[in-house]
Amino acid sequence: MGESAGRWRRLVEPGALAALAALVLLDARGYPEALPGGGPGPAFFPRVLAALLIGGAAALAVRAFRATPAATPGSPAGRTRLLAAAAAIGAFLLVLPLASRLVCLPLLVGGLMRLSGERAPALLAAVPLGFTLFVELVFVTALGVPLP
Repeated sequence: MGESAGRWRRLVEPGALAALAALVLLDARGYPEALPGGGPGPAFFPRVLAALLIGGAAALAVRAFRATPAATPGSPAGRTRLLAAAAAIGAFLLVLPLASRLVCLPLLVGGLMRLSGERAPALLAAVPLGFTLFVELVFVTALGVPLP
């Protein structure tokens, strides 16, 4: 398979993410916009999720045409990365009851980003910390969801 065909093939994942985002938006269109008190209604989080999925799909599509081919899941390197990611998630689940999620979650997200090929130190620091802050502020503080 030529390089051009390989790049087009790598658009399958971004296309699937975009299709999933479209389905989420389609489903959320019937949800109430706001709660009676004026707060965000049931449609808010599905729409945020759809926006994030569309952003991720766009980033993957750009990467498919800019980057050199990475290890595919069927290759030995791809299988190794997949097993390492599964081991990282397993370790996270085992360590989480013993340590704070404020420590475990950024380590998991950063580790998975590194396994996915991210090498920029600024992103490897900012995204896991930002994601952890987002989870704490939205789910724990704003919504009162009791997380482990």
